[in-house]
Amino acid sequence: MQLPIVKFLIKSTLFCILAVFFTLNSYASDCSHEDESFYCVDYVRTYDGDTFFVDIPGVHSFFGSEISVRIRGIDTGEVKDHPGRTKCEVEMAHRAKNELVKILENSSDIELRDIGRGKYFRVLADVYVNGRSVAKHLIKKHLAFEYDGGNRGGSDWCKLKRKADKSLSSKFLVK
Repeated sequence: MQLPIVKFLIKSTLFCILAVFFTLNSYASDCSHEDESFYCVDYVRTYDGDTFFVDIPGVHSFFGSEISVRIRGIDTGEVKDHPGRTKCEVEMAHRAKNELVKILENSSDIELRDIGRGKYFRVLADVYVNGRSVAKHLIKKHLAFEYDGGNRGGSDWCKLKRKADKSLSSKFLVK
């Protein structure tokens, strides 16, 4: 009489173990990394509008903990003081940083694609949040300039600020 109960318990336990295994395995395969991409990274904090820090699951903490990531293809104002920094750059730097914080804090999926090593030993990557390009979003909102990695001089932050202000005000008018 007890043998059927034991068989039932063994089968149930085996079923549960397999279900957990396949669930974890499918999660791992969705988040497994490739040679040029990291998936399911964990947001830690933001430095400025084009640089933030992540933890990379599955990578040794020496290489994958609080890693600095530079978003490829854009330049935002500098938060840190430097010679020649204008009032407009300061304001645009904080706007871009705040937008990036909002994006990353509300994300369910952060991907670093086409990764490489940039200046200052940062990871340089195309950054996607919930499948959308962060660089394209910041450019569209007039919070960043397109940037190819060369000399960043000549950025007219006041002109960008006017575009951002105009874009912001027009969104409120059209409802």
